[in-house]
Amino acid sequence: MKVRVAGLALLLLAMALYVAGAVRLESQAAAASDEYRQARDRRRDARSRLAQLERREAARARAIAILAAARNAPAGGVREVRRGIVDLVTRSSVAGVRLGVRPGRPPASAAVALSAEGSFADVMSLARELSRAGRGLVLGRVRLEARSSRVGLDLEASGLGSVPPSFRSRGVNPRSLFEAGGPSGSPAPPAADPDLPWPARDPFRYAEEHRQGAASAAPAIKAASSPAPVPVPSTDPLRLIGVVRKGGTVKAAVSLWGETVVMAEGEESRGYKVLSIDEEGSVRLRGPDGSELTLPPSSF
Repeated sequence: MKVRVAGLALLLLAMALYVAGAVRLESQAAAASDEYRQARDRRRDARSRLAQLERREAARARAIAILAAARNAPAGGVREVRRGIVDLVTRSSVAGVRLGVRPGRPPASAAVALSAEGSFADVMSLARELSRAGRGLVLGRVRLEARSSRVGLDLEASGLGSVPPSFRSRGVNPRSLFEAGGPSGSPAPPAADPDLPWPARDPFRYAEEHRQGAASAAPAIKAASSPAPVPVPSTDPLRLIGVVRKGGTVKAAVSLWGETVVMAEGEESRGYKVLSIDEEGSVRLRGPDGSELTLPPSSF
């Protein structure tokens, strides 16, 4: 009997301790969990607001830099570059043109972003015209992409210094390029360059097209009313413009004394033979004297 009474007393004591201690601690733990969840939500909201403020400040800094570059840019430089590119695109046969020209960061006076599509020959002809010596443009990135039966071109370039006379507009209205639904016409034939150590040719056209158009291209050059632009001497006569892929074959676009040539491994032009093309952008060449050199990717 005494054992039962003692057990009942211990049970009542345990229940009293649970009600007095455990229940109170559980309520405190639940309250602390709610406070932690609220603090975590407030921290998430604060981080979100901070990220918005940082993005707004970064956009403001970019806008200030663009306005400062526009104030420091030569008068009419950006406008002349835009008109010159519109003139070239209008005389080419590409379509789907998207052009953006804005003031560039020093020493560049303008930053150019161009997107177009057309046949492979037309796209490469436009890229050749933009990279020709004397245009005042330095190609920074050239990307070719196959789009059904056409080839897409994404190009970024920088205009250095003032706009040369060979790149000034010929009175083309920029709105006519987009109101007409795309440019039309054929590009002008390349002019002879007296400063190059070889006769002028078009490296972006196939040999058959070059032979067929040789007879008609010669009279067009003779009938030109304006003299050929004087090329700007380059500090680096050999320069790698970029690496392109055509039909599963990797080719390198190399600038040789201002003339852009596209070659695959084993192909040769002007005495320079391509030995290997690295997927990361470098190209190894063998010169006319038998020496080997490696062209790194373009730094622009």
